Amino acid sequence: MDTTDLDREVIRCKTCGLVQYRTRVGNCRRCLRLLPPKVEFLIPPPEPQELPGDATLREMANRETVEI
Repeated sequence: MDTTDLDREVIRCKTCGLVQYRTRVGNCRRCLRLLPPKVEFLIPPPEPQELPGDATLREMANRETVEI
């Protein structure tokens, strides 16, 4: 069983107002009208952050403590 099978989308029918899980065929359980299409959101991966280099270490106020 895929993880997509385990995900349940809760949706409200715009015709009758019934709040329900999306059915496999995409019809409302009460009025049997077609539910709106499933919308998937793609989250972009985070941008890689640059690690502090030697310049940052030189500018630190407690550089003597760090260098010990």
